Amino acid sequence: MMRWSKLILVIGLVLMAGSTLVFPPVVSTIEISSRSYQGILFKGTGTTSIHTEIIGLDIMEYSVFVLNKDDLITSIREGSLDNTTPIFRGNTSSTLSLLIELPEPNLYGVLLMTDTNDTAEVRLSITSVIPQWPLLLPGMLLVAFVIVGILFEKLIKSRK
Repeated sequence: MMRWSKLILVIGLVLMAGSTLVFPPVVSTIEISSRSYQGILFKGTGTTSIHTEIIGLDIMEYSVFVLNKDDLITSIREGSLDNTTPIFRGNTSSTLSLLIELPEPNLYGVLLMTDTNDTAEVRLSITSVIPQWPLLLPGMLLVAFVIVGILFEKLIKSRK
């Protein structure tokens, strides 16, 4: 029983440690103009914070799209977002902050687009949120399982 509990404990601790590993943050300034879109590619997983902010202008309507890798390639190839299914789609006039759950570790894209005749710069920042719950929770459960097993084993030995 002791070998199994050590193995389960190590797996649980590795999962817990892995929940703190994230991709580096991305910060970029993107210029958007009339009826065209610009974007950025990033590596992401789990809960991710995306923040956009207009620089220089007080207000300008623009749209934000978060796409998976395949939809990003499709949008570039076809020059439109018609045949894509964005993970997130939103409109704003100055700043946008959102937390989004990315389904798997992969490449993703954020595209910014405006329908106005203005040109503006948008500051975009993308950050992974720590801890990554899909790894942390199973790790905690495995460690708790081992601790309860050890305590139960000691309780039984002490009664003999």
